[in-house]
Amino acid sequence: MHARSSGPDFLSVGMQKTGTGWLYDQLKWHPSIWLPPVKEIHYLVGQGVRHKRRLERLISRDAKAINENRSRRGVRPVEERDLEFYRTLLVAPDEDPDLSHYEKLFAMKGGQISGDITPAYSIMAPERIADVVKRFPNLRVVLGIRDPIERFWSQVSQFISGSARIGRELNEKDWVAVSKFLVGNAAALRSYPTRVAANWRAHFPAEQFLVIFFDDLRVDPKQVRTTVLEFLGVDPQQFPADIPAEEDRKATRSRVEMPPEIHQRLIDHFADEIRACAATFGGPALAWPGKHGL
Repeated sequence: MHARSSGPDFLSVGMQKTGTGWLYDQLKWHPSIWLPPVKEIHYLVGQGVRHKRRLERLISRDAKAINENRSRRGVRPVEERDLEFYRTLLVAPDEDPDLSHYEKLFAMKGGQISGDITPAYSIMAPERIADVVKRFPNLRVVLGIRDPIERFWSQVSQFISGSARIGRELNEKDWVAVSKFLVGNAAALRSYPTRVAANWRAHFPAEQFLVIFFDDLRVDPKQVRTTVLEFLGVDPQQFPADIPAEEDRKATRSRVEMPPEIHQRLIDHFADEIRACAATFGGPALAWPGKHGL
């Protein structure tokens, strides 16, 4: 077991659309891990109370009533400490997040390890990362990466298929609309694995930083799970046998096909980054240039 802190033991910093939802759904079942009852706390980027009204309604009920509803939906039951997490989060400062308060969010972990899985942290400012590692020097960081074109298009597909306003402005066949999304949205910053990795690696020793590939997650999710658990310092053999690594609650979501013309334009846009990923990360990234004819 690695050295413990009184705050988070690990961060999963994205990237978005690389399997962070799967990671949250898996890690929460390990007996040595307690995860906050919500994925994506967003505290470190100043958005700690994103769903204030919902949380206020939630904590007004007792755990039994909440769990009756969660049981019908097949969701892990909440405990009293989960409700205490909500209460602590609700009184968090809205701006300029205080790391001492952030530390309190993990006081409920007891003898287990705990962490924060928030993809938005992938583009956190370097000075903020420095503050975090100074406060929590034993912190371990997991970064999921994916072919930049596939990652970006997965996000486009999510917006087009959803109900958000930005999705209504998108059309998968309209390069002008797609390119505006590409350069005018946070998607632009989140589509460069080499930049994100460099930003975080600059503040952490190699043994505290793990890169996992979405490609590997598709092929062998159990091995990815084992790799992450070992990196976090918990025994993979203690993982419940009845929780399949292949389970993915997002697998049935609709997908928007990428038109060939848009694909070619994205190849032109991301060509340098795709080549840089192959050189920087190796592994599955070595196949990314050839997949796009580069």
